[in-house]
Amino acid sequence: MVNLALQEIALKLNELKQLNFEDINKKISPNDLQEKLKNFGISNVAETNQQEVAKDTLKEKIEEQIPDANEANIKKIKGNISEKLMDWYFQNTGWEKLEGEVGCNGIDGLYVKRDKDGNIKQVLICESKYNTSQLGETNNGTQMSKEWIQAKLDALQKANPNNKDYATIKEMVNEDKYRARIFRLKEIDGELKIEIAKVDSNGSEVAVTELSGKENYKINKIPSIDLQNPEGKFQSKVADAYENIVDQQIQMAKGKYENKTNAAA
Repeated sequence: MVNLALQEIALKLNELKQLNFEDINKKISPNDLQEKLKNFGISNVAETNQQEVAKDTLKEKIEEQIPDANEANIKKIKGNISEKLMDWYFQNTGWEKLEGEVGCNGIDGLYVKRDKDGNIKQVLICESKYNTSQLGETNNGTQMSKEWIQAKLDALQKANPNNKDYATIKEMVNEDKYRARIFRLKEIDGELKIEIAKVDSNGSEVAVTELSGKENYKINKIPSIDLQNPEGKFQSKVADAYENIVDQQIQMAKGKYENKTNAAA
């Protein structure tokens, strides 16, 4: 593993015409090698190996309880878990969720806040992602771009012509009176990490940036939550909600696979 990593590093440095593979074969100390790598912005071998050792413990749970699940099935289950926890989080911070999908496609999280008369006063549009999953490219631009959101709202309005909420939301989006966010979740080595980022867009492209100040969320200020030993009431509440959602989604998926197995038999 280390030799392969060294060879890949050497080839990269050779491309930069600063250090060739013969230099690696010389008796260069690990510290000297690490210093050279840092100068070229390349992660050292120890960091690379550490990343490889880190385990996606959510994936392990799914594989253990649903042995027949393939990679696509596991990805789908993890995506569902991320979306459900996103719903739980925003609904517990005062947002009302509206249906954002037509069929299997659409907006993961479409949330609103209303005034005392029931009129929509705030709109939040959010896409959930698990771990390193990225926003996709579509015929209407990048996911979460303004054009993509407008296309999804058009579909929702067409499918629900008597629902005035979608017309209101569409108008607010057209006037840039909305918030767009990415809710990213991962469980690594038994620790839950949630990050919420800001999405800006004027057309078909997006710019994703970190939140700060009053726009930021409490969950962003927590590096990670140890699921076995959460600290304080807030972390315990999030950990409990996450574990319940994981159990529910695994049981639902397990039932689906059992039904398929029985049908095949």
